Amino acid sequence: MKVPFVGLCLFFISSITWAQLPTEGILRYQVDTVRRLDEYAGRMRLTGLSISYKDGGMFSKIYAGYPDNFAGNGDQIVLFRNETAFLAFQMPGDSLMVVQMPNRTPSASTYESVRTEETKRINSLKCRKWLIKDKRMGLTHVAWILEQNEIQIPLSRYFTQFRGIEGLPIEFDMEMSEWLLHIKLQKVDATPIDNTAFEVPSGKNRTFDDFIQEMKNFK
Repeated sequence: MKVPFVGLCLFFISSITWAQLPTEGILRYQVDTVRRLDEYAGRMRLTGLSISYKDGGMFSKIYAGYPDNFAGNGDQIVLFRNETAFLAFQMPGDSLMVVQMPNRTPSASTYESVRTEETKRINSLKCRKWLIKDKRMGLTHVAWILEQNEIQIPLSRYFTQFRGIEGLPIEFDMEMSEWLLHIKLQKVDATPIDNTAFEVPSGKNRTFDDFIQEMKNFK
């Protein structure tokens, strides 16, 4: 049976999109909860993840979804503008908190990363297997990293387990508040991103130390 020309073109374009990430667009990850690591685990766990990026990742926006009853509506946004990062999320009472994150190097005492020789293709992307040892939990997670790419999104400042790893995580496991999660890139939207997407929202500006204190006081 002959494949219609339009359908063949769409398949070819889709293959190109996955074989090489676009210079700007949206990465959409699927987040699955594998299991509780602690029966008393809180409700704070990642439920969704998408990343908008532009100019090689110098400007990027991470949207992280959390359960609705965590800190308001559960939405959390991290904006990276060159080397400066801003965290914004809703607090109870519909107030938006905006925090400029300190440019600190994550501690090396919690995680140890080991690069292996094993590779595999995930949706046409050639990824390398890394082993990430969590010394605190006594666990070893697998991460599949796209090492050779021009998209340099500073995920290590959001997910500290990727400290020292150059590349983009495509599929990985991680623990968060005693939950074990499996996260995998499901879709790449090659779409132009307007510069306004990276504007810092207006809200209650807080220093990082004040932010930590308010979170400790949060009931």
